[in-house]
Amino acid sequence: MPTERTRDEEVERVIGLGAKLYEGPPHREGLGWVTLLDPEGNEFCVERSKGERGL
Repeated sequence: MPTERTRDEEVERVIGLGAKLYEGPPHREGLGWVTLLDPEGNEFCVERSKGERGL
């Protein structure tokens, strides 16, 4: 969960560092996560920030 940017900004940042999208469109409800793969193929998710969820 990013603390200094939105989920989409964080996804763009990690893609720039070598990550790749793993699963289709982001889950828009609740935590609203995006699933990615790091350069070694390990799966990880980026959730919407607390600010995006209104927390």
